[in-house]
Amino acid sequence: MMQSRSTGVRLVLVAAALCLSAACDAPSSGAGGAEGLSLFLDNCSQCHGAYAQGTDLAPAITEVAMDLSEDDLVDIILNGEGQMEPVDLDVEEAELIALYLADELLEP
Repeated sequence: MMQSRSTGVRLVLVAAALCLSAACDAPSSGAGGAEGLSLFLDNCSQCHGAYAQGTDLAPAITEVAMDLSEDDLVDIILNGEGQMEPVDLDVEEAELIALYLADELLEP
């Protein structure tokens, strides 16, 4: 029990650090930034991991999405692909996630 609690605390701390980092680095236009990170953590991280590193449930986004455009990412989020089910978000929310992924995780 203590180990899972410790893991949960670590994940919360990592998410908080990412939120702070994203908020500090977020462009003034709001492109992705903290809101995109929050949406990613709420809707994608359960399967893809908090760092998009992949889990037993889904691959690492950083490995499978490097050559995808933001529009491609939005399409996959909203419509699913392969074994991934569509995510129940509106277009604007999917765009924020795609911007976050493109700006924070996929750029070399």
